[in-house]
Amino acid sequence: MFDQLGPARDQLQAALDKYYNAYSTIQGDRAPRADPDAYDTELVFVSSCERTIKRIKVAMNSARNYSSGLSPIGFLPPEILSRIFHLMLSQPCKLPQQLSRDETSFLKYPESLARVCTLWRRTVLSSYSLWRHIDLSPYESVYNDVINRAEMHLERSGDLPIELHITESEYHRFGSTHGNYNDLYDFVSRISSRVGSLELILADYFRDFHCAVFRRLVLGQAQNLTKLVIHSQCDRAGAFILTESDVDSSESDPENTNFGLNLTEDQLEKFYLGLTVVHLRGIFPRWSSVAYQGLVDLRLMSTREWSGMSAREFIPILEANPRLQVLHFGLEIEWYIPADEEVVPIYMEDLQIIKIFTDLGLMRKPCPSKLLRLLTPGPKPLYLCFNGRYNGDDTSATEFERFFARSKVTRFYTQGTLPPLPLLLQQAANIELVIFDKLECYDPSESPYAGLQVNDFTSLSHLESLHILRSKLLEHELRLLLNFCPTGITLYSCRVECEGGGGSRTFTTLDAEALSETFPTVTIADDALSPPGDPTIDWDVVD
Repeated sequence: MFDQLGPARDQLQAALDKYYNAYSTIQGDRAPRADPDAYDTELVFVSSCERTIKRIKVAMNSARNYSSGLSPIGFLPPEILSRIFHLMLSQPCKLPQQLSRDETSFLKYPESLARVCTLWRRTVLSSYSLWRHIDLSPYESVYNDVINRAEMHLERSGDLPIELHITESEYHRFGSTHGNYNDLYDFVSRISSRVGSLELILADYFRDFHCAVFRRLVLGQAQNLTKLVIHSQCDRAGAFILTESDVDSSESDPENTNFGLNLTEDQLEKFYLGLTVVHLRGIFPRWSSVAYQGLVDLRLMSTREWSGMSAREFIPILEANPRLQVLHFGLEIEWYIPADEEVVPIYMEDLQIIKIFTDLGLMRKPCPSKLLRLLTPGPKPLYLCFNGRYNGDDTSATEFERFFARSKVTRFYTQGTLPPLPLLLQQAANIELVIFDKLECYDPSESPYAGLQVNDFTSLSHLESLHILRSKLLEHELRLLLNFCPTGITLYSCRVECEGGGGSRTFTTLDAEALSETFPTVTIADDALSPPGDPTIDWDVVD
């Protein structure tokens, strides 16, 4: 190739010199009179040369990188490259965010990987699993594009189970929909037997569209279905997926609170039978359903209004999932069990992650102790998270202590509310990381550290690592925490203030230099611990 480039380069240089010399004779007042079209022709030609030169530079840089080893990914074996692509595509689907911005760039991925170079294209097209994820949406602006893309993904996914994602955006709840979904319905019916994962996101009320799609999947004998995700973005409390007998026996539902289907109970239960992962927000199968049996990952969440269930309803669910590994719980437990009736915690051999969500911005902030008293984790390390402020009660401290005593908590996260610190110290031998997030109090008399004394920590072990995120602390509070964790405190996006002397209620924020001088063993991080939305998002990955 280079033996051809050399002579071609010399010829190009000679031609450019000749063209430039000709151009120099027509500059300024020496320019001869000529038809303006002649000048336009030359300008178009020069512009085309610029575009050609840019294409040559791109190609040359790419070739240089490959030949010199500056792009090592180009030398990876196809199976390693395919694994990298899988990791890229395993990130949460961005379709809802794209819809909220009226963008359709999501339609080009993973197709965009196939356009980088011949190696990437060959790798992407031969990896059927890269094409398993299929997005569908009812919105007019993207309807035809997603249908066409879905057909392409179906063709390129071979015979693998499909990850079907049907989504709306809360920003589009009043937007125009396509109106005629026959193409979408036909597509869903054709792939129903291959769907291994179903994610359904609803922006508002249930509509005929949602019921029709769900019904086609149920009737299509989705024998490969192992994961079900239903996510409601509306403000209503929990709704249930109902069979035809439920609908016939229930009162009228003018606001579509419940998800009524023209299906028998046997048809619906058969659809749920193979599930191992269930994530639900605001829409639920009946609590007695087989959908809550044999799971390894169960996430029950409320919308912006509390959904609830009784302890007597939840206990059978726990008993039906002895191999559960991940539990997210954001419901309000109604505790109708008499005080003198003994509640035996359910033993969960494989439980590794518990995340309890307690704050929806409402007055009611249920205490995590109500859930914890129902659980006895097995011997595996446990990650425990309290997401949000909560209202404790007379028994919460006792329940916390009992739970920690029968668990092996190795990571603990709390947001907005400080747990009993001596309780964590009692488990310091097991705990490798504690995170306090969004601790802030505007009235020092209501400080979460009020009442703690240094001697509370003298007879107990110290924590190895304490990360404090997005919080405001007073200087004496940070000193107190140093007795709790003398050498492992790290601050992320925190503000530390010192109180003015002479009884003044004024506060001064310590800058980074003053903070380092005053607290030399405290680390001040320059970057965030994790993505800002959820600092424990990577805790959900189990062995």
